[in-house]
Amino acid sequence: MPSSMPTPRTHNVIVFGQTGCGKSSVVNMLEPTTDLAPVDNTAFGVTFHAQSYMKTVEGISFRVYDTVGLNEGLEGRVAAITAIEQLYQLLRELDEVNLLAYVIQASRITPATVSNYQLFYQIMCEKEVPIVAIFTHLENEDVMDNWWTSNQGVFDQRKMKFSGTACITTIKGKRGLFEKEYAESKEKLKKLILHRYKPKGWVPDKKGWFQSIISKVAFRHRVAPSKLASNAVEALVRIAGMTEQEAKEKAGQIRESVEKIINEKKNAMMLNST
Repeated sequence: MPSSMPTPRTHNVIVFGQTGCGKSSVVNMLEPTTDLAPVDNTAFGVTFHAQSYMKTVEGISFRVYDTVGLNEGLEGRVAAITAIEQLYQLLRELDEVNLLAYVIQASRITPATVSNYQLFYQIMCEKEVPIVAIFTHLENEDVMDNWWTSNQGVFDQRKMKFSGTACITTIKGKRGLFEKEYAESKEKLKKLILHRYKPKGWVPDKKGWFQSIISKVAFRHRVAPSKLASNAVEALVRIAGMTEQEAKEKAGQIRESVEKIINEKKNAMMLNST
């Protein structure tokens, strides 16, 4: 009687960053390159929902999620609300999270760079998931890795710590001008994911998790304890720049809409199994 082989585990990687940083291009550099994320060069980008792609690194399966991130300006305000909603829904649906990959355009260190780090790593994932930084647009550097050596202090000052980093380019350039740097970058990405992902991933406490997130954000932004229960959402929205009323309404909408989506999916699965 042949023995049944166990199904290989698939590990979850969440890729995030600001519009134009190269998230989708980073995803597309991982094998297989047949499962590609759409790439767009316009100011508004194309990644407004968490899209997943199956990738394999040294025989280990990863499901990579290309997500929205916080941005600057008016469109950034909308993206921040969308990011919170999409990330909350994504984390509620995943069995576990094994790695956060923060894609940062090397020449653009902004307040949103810090806000993204705080939202994804410190608040939503409660510092329980390893986070790596992938710095892009470095094809013109003589030695790409030297950029991190010169700029690490900037991130240290902002208390942004990473489990690992990769300084890369996501383009080959005209007539293959950066072909060597691109090939080097692909290898860096593979090693970074393989060496830094957490085999036993983090699973959020889904019952009290959302309220816990709001409370932590309120504490981070020094909301008075007497206001914490009723106005904690106010602090959450400061990341997105909303008013207190908008914060309360949006937080309620997010929770209700996500729970509705998840319940609908559960009901559909039950119907399909009967």
